[in-house]
Amino acid sequence: MILPSFPKMAFVLFLAVSDFTSVAMAQVSPHYHPGQTITVSFRFTGANAQRIRSVTGRLIPTTQIVKGQESFKRDYRESAVKTPPDKFQFFFQITDTTGAGTYHLDYIEAETSDTMPLTFRYEPGKDFPDKTFDIVNNQTAEKPRIEDFTVGTNP
Repeated sequence: MILPSFPKMAFVLFLAVSDFTSVAMAQVSPHYHPGQTITVSFRFTGANAQRIRSVTGRLIPTTQIVKGQESFKRDYRESAVKTPPDKFQFFFQITDTTGAGTYHLDYIEAETSDTMPLTFRYEPGKDFPDKTFDIVNNQTAEKPRIEDFTVGTNP
């Protein structure tokens, strides 16, 4: 039996839309609010993985500063915590003074601390997935003004 071309086209379109929808849904990042923590877990494998003793990373915004949040924190440098047997975790605490916006993990840096110290740098999109984190914060702060500013001389 030969199906008319319209139903075939509708079925193909349905598959294309469902594939597009699933891809779009997979890319939606969760929203984080003050009081929550962004936790990033990972482990190292391969040569020299067991020698890694300390790991640092930096979470930075990819969006502009929100008006009224110019003095809020927008740069997180953290040390990872090692959890048995071989995992590392970052805990980025979102506070009332964390600037709103989309952030990403800018880098991961791992160091060995033995007789042959090494530093390994890992880049998002190249060495680990480049994930984004949306921080929602409606708090703002008005910058205080300076008044009665005088300059004098010492006797």
